[in-house]
Amino acid sequence: MINRIVDLIVGIADIHVGHPAAPWPDNYHTPEGNHIKPNKAQQVLGDYWTDFWNKPEVREAKYIFNLEESIEGYSKKEHGRSMLVTDLNEQATAFKLLLEPHIKGKKYIGVEGSKYHGSEDVLMGQEVCKLFKGHYCGHIGNIQLKKSKKIIQILHKGMGAVLYKASALDRYSLYTSAIKTKVHVDPDLILMGHGHQYFGTMTPTRQVHQLPSWKFWHPIKDASRYPFTQPTIGGLVVKVMENGRIYCDVHSYPLVHVYDALVEM
Repeated sequence: MINRIVDLIVGIADIHVGHPAAPWPDNYHTPEGNHIKPNKAQQVLGDYWTDFWNKPEVREAKYIFNLEESIEGYSKKEHGRSMLVTDLNEQATAFKLLLEPHIKGKKYIGVEGSKYHGSEDVLMGQEVCKLFKGHYCGHIGNIQLKKSKKIIQILHKGMGAVLYKASALDRYSLYTSAIKTKVHVDPDLILMGHGHQYFGTMTPTRQVHQLPSWKFWHPIKDASRYPFTQPTIGGLVVKVMENGRIYCDVHSYPLVHVYDALVEM
């Protein structure tokens, strides 16, 4: 018996458009008509982005789950230093230019990211969702897929850990099981972002995956956590099979070092 794919999903997170180490479209012009071109690292990210969206299983997917922080925000702690643009509307427009060519035939589903990469008075995850006429889940979404009936929980940030990050995912799953009689939701799969590194766990109960990002390493609270914060670049494909099995395939790409490049003296 052939085990067919019933539901096919693309998961992305932490794109951070507007930052010099994050994707930027080739064809962006400011409202005043100035053409802002991608730098060398962004050109590489652009090639990665195009390669990912052109993969057959990504093209055929029916859902896009965006676990948010599509834009960088105005970098208030650094007063906008080095940003390509600090206007949130312009960053959202640039993200639309990146994603729009790849969204045809797909349903966009988004959650809310952190306030730092948005605005104190505007929910940027919701605003980005409007650009694609998608479904906005707020801070957490419990989604039951029509075909397979599988339940997928999506959120931006779950439990964090500097070390033993897979253990944090397993701990989140454990507590999810502990409250299922109260919330009456028992996810088959949990997807989260925020960590910029891919990790996944699988138990007899469910799978939990922290998605890759699309932003090369940059100084996070200086470089004190440098060995622990090297990102995974790429996206996730979720395949729900006719027999009920769920397969999560990460598509990742090599790092380019922008702020930590090797310098010959």
